[in-house]
Amino acid sequence: MQNIIQPALQHTSQNISGRRLPSEVAESPVNPEDSYFSKTWSPPEIAAKSAAGCTFVGDPEGEAQKVVEGNGRFAVELYSKLAERKEGNLFLAPLGISTALAMTYAGAEGETSKEMGRVLHFNELPKENLHQAFGRVTKDLTSRLDREDCTFTVANRIWTQDGARVEEKFQKTVNDAYGAPAETLDFKDSQGATETINSWVAEKTKDKIKDLIPPGVLNEDTRMVLTNALYFKADWADKFDPRQTFDAPFQTQEGQAVDAPTMHQTGTFKYGEFNLDEEKTASPVSKPYFMDSPAVQVLELPYSGDDLSMVFILPKDRQTLSRVEKSLKADQVNDWLGQLSEKKVITSIPKFNLTSSFKMKEVLSEMGMDGAFSDGADFSGISRKDNLTIGDVIHKATVEVNEQGAEGGAGTAVVMVLESCIMRDPYFTADHPFLFAIRDKNAGILCMGRVSDPTRS
Repeated sequence: MQNIIQPALQHTSQNISGRRLPSEVAESPVNPEDSYFSKTWSPPEIAAKSAAGCTFVGDPEGEAQKVVEGNGRFAVELYSKLAERKEGNLFLAPLGISTALAMTYAGAEGETSKEMGRVLHFNELPKENLHQAFGRVTKDLTSRLDREDCTFTVANRIWTQDGARVEEKFQKTVNDAYGAPAETLDFKDSQGATETINSWVAEKTKDKIKDLIPPGVLNEDTRMVLTNALYFKADWADKFDPRQTFDAPFQTQEGQAVDAPTMHQTGTFKYGEFNLDEEKTASPVSKPYFMDSPAVQVLELPYSGDDLSMVFILPKDRQTLSRVEKSLKADQVNDWLGQLSEKKVITSIPKFNLTSSFKMKEVLSEMGMDGAFSDGADFSGISRKDNLTIGDVIHKATVEVNEQGAEGGAGTAVVMVLESCIMRDPYFTADHPFLFAIRDKNAGILCMGRVSDPTRS
């Protein structure tokens, strides 16, 4: 089995540096057959959810929350590994990767299943429960984010070789939990099969993701392609005034000074300043008060409706960026977010439009999933006739952030083939490299990245 996963996402006091702002800155559809995740919860269901004290509808045992926590750990760990290997701008959509790998995990057996469970943080739940809970997380996310000013859609599909034998239990699991209907293709017609799948992804992402699968990837050995497509668009709760956007200096990761179109706004947002304890990264020293020289500033800007937000993590300087990335843990991010407090903040954030692509076979193998990429991989839960293994995981992502908000899409393809402290108004001035993440109040981290040079894609 060759497994190629290719998500893509386009979205859409004293300052640490001591620099103050210029004086002119004032306050200021999814198709029916793929609509499994477009259900809108009724008021009684929402009321029952609140009364039960559960994060998710129909999840009294907290299994969906365990999925969210596991996805969050995988997202941060994967980001940290990729950040070590890639300089400059970086962006990825962990939710798309987790979803595609979760569907693949449904067919993994033996040691392959154990490895994937550990790396993806799926092993806290029995497999059947895991897939059902993952489905509840996705349904909750898409049902809440179904508004004109904030939308998030998910579509999954399986493409199988005409005549190939696929286990019924596997097909039922991915259809019931992930809403992934099956369609047959002739992969011997490499160009035709590639165009069909790429067209589907483009349609589901409103043309944000084109040419997901490169030419030549599909061939006569291909037995199955599992695809995931995400589309996302959200307006800021408090939009930036375009009249307050102007070029401002930005010091890139390489130390070069560039002029970047920078948005400005003064408002009340969740904000905090923190230090790092790099020797105890799982339990960092965090001090949510205004400090003379904090390691990082953290700012959370909500999107309309307050379900989604973008979190900015601004290191003290560009030298501190690598320290932050190396020490980053999901628990640390959650700790910071939990200690943010509402504060009047004078913000300066550059507009950016990023594109990143990765081949992640080596990264995932290094994280402990190497057996899934070997000839001894066990995906007999997908097919007991064909010996399948993972060939590579390819990820492509883009994101755009501007005065209005953000818009984006993600596409994922899994290709299966035969083996072979002074109180004052703080300044948040992002004039040097920073990290960011788009998160949902229930589903957690959806995507994350690094801006090293906002003038480059």
